[in-house]
Formats: sequence, C-alpha cells, structure tokens
Amino acid sequence: MKKERNPANVFAKDCIATALIKLMQQKKYEDITITDIAQTAGVSRVTYYRNYKSKEEIITHHMDELGYQFEQETKHLDRLKDRYACVLAFFRHWIKHSEFLLCLSEAKLSYVMLEHINKSISVVATTPKKKYEACYFVGSMHNILFEWIKDGMKESPEEMAAIFCELYRVALPLPE
Repeated sequence: MKKERNPANVFAKDCIATALIKLMQQKKYEDITITDIAQTAGVSRVTYYRNYKSKEEIITHHMDELGYQFEQETKHLDRLKDRYACVLAFFRHWIKHSEFLLCLSEAKLSYVMLEHINKSISVVATTPKKKYEACYFVGSMHNILFEWIKDGMKESPEEMAAIFCELYRVALPLPE
C-alpha cells in the first residue's frame, strides 16, 4: 500500500502524536486538552484541527503510521511460510513503541488498537472462517503484547515469538 505523504502534514501530525504520547506519560488522558497538545507540539490549534477531530483520531492515525512501518519492515516475508519470522518481527516492532502502548494501556485505550486492527481484518478476510481465524489470532496477539508490555518486557522478542508459536504450534510451527 503506497501512501501519499505531504512532508508538512507528516511533520505536523508526527509532532502532534509525539506531544500526545508525551502528555499521556505526564497526566491522565481525559485531562489532556487540545491546547495542551498544540502547545506541546509547537503547532497552532488551527493546525491541530486541520489534521484531527479528536484525541482518539491522533491515536488511530499514529497506529496507521506504525502499521505502515511494520508493513514496510516485513514486506519481504511470506506471511504464510515465514510465520515465526513475522511473529518475531511483530514483537521487535512493538518493543520500539512500548511507551506508546503503555500509555494506551494506562489510559484504558488498548481497545482502540484492537478495534483498529479488527477493521483491517474485515477487508482481507474472504470467508467467515478466515475472518474468525484472523480475529482469534489477532486478539490473542493483542492480549499477549499488552501483557508483555505491562509486565516490563522481561522476555526478549525472540522469547515472546517462541512462546507465542508454542501456544500456536499447530498453526505456527517453530523453525527447526
């Protein structure tokens, strides 16, 4: 999926997302105002409203960006043949964004990520069975990821990929 990227918009949106994440580390999500975000991001309220309608939209857009990065990082992998490598890439990708995930969790917003991913499932699932299989897989990955993040990421991404694949050893055999 090729994305149109106006450099000025990308920069403003990145600044706004970074500001929201920074503020979420300092105060409760519900206490963060648009003025707080705009001031922290170094943009005007007009710029904020030109790009976003709500704080949740910032989170959704940031997840879009992180999902796009993940697609770029894993586009060389065959998702059916290289499943362990895909799971490993998943944990390696999200460990780089653990502060964002921890903020979502602490704000009780991890469901936003799951809903966002579930929307993409409905686009690619061609049968009801495939849709439910994808929901099962993604739901378990989501819960395992957030538990790992909340628990301080004591296991390495390699250990997490092995644990996940062991749980799904029939569907995701470990490489020999």
